[in-house]
Amino acid sequence: MKKSKFILPAAGILGAASMAAVVSCGTQKSSSYDSTEIVIAVDGVQKEFYAKVMELYNKTDSAKKYRIRTFEKDVFGALDITTQGINSSAVADIFYMPADRVTDFTQANRLSYIEDLLPNIFEEIATKVGATEEEKSAMRQFGTITGRTRDKGDGVTETKKELMAIRHNTEGIIMASRLPESDARAVLSDADTDTLIELVKTGRALFRFQDFW
Repeated sequence: MKKSKFILPAAGILGAASMAAVVSCGTQKSSSYDSTEIVIAVDGVQKEFYAKVMELYNKTDSAKKYRIRTFEKDVFGALDITTQGINSSAVADIFYMPADRVTDFTQANRLSYIEDLLPNIFEEIATKVGATEEEKSAMRQFGTITGRTRDKGDGVTETKKELMAIRHNTEGIIMASRLPESDARAVLSDADTDTLIELVKTGRALFRFQDFW
């Protein structure tokens, strides 16, 4: 099972049935990292909710191959993941994020606008796991955060909804290009050249990685 983390904003909490659907649709294909567990951090007050989620999930076909493992951790502690790997057994696959933590993560630059960063990734994941339209809708709702835009000096703000992702670490690769920014972005937005290996194979990029010192 590919380890994909999901955010559940407090402002848009799902019912147990929708939650079970999201859990189920993310478990049907394997990848380079395989697991038969879906890890969920459960705050004390959420025990009854997740008990119902597991009851409904256990009736799905996915439950024949994958099991849910829970560990008790408060909603704040479960999100302290900056020093842990994405596949760490101490990091949950599904998060519940109180609204004030959304603000904390935003200020710390630990949230990304998925459709700006990787515009094709949502549909690619949904296709890979064989999600139905209903499940895709639940997935999108699950990771959507609602907020207000910043006042640009004209006194006008508006409500905005965005599909968000958690940045799991602060490591990264700096890329330089001789192309104008708009052209470089177009290359990286192309489904045929939006990964490092595709860029190298097509002769569009050359990378040199220094030793870790």
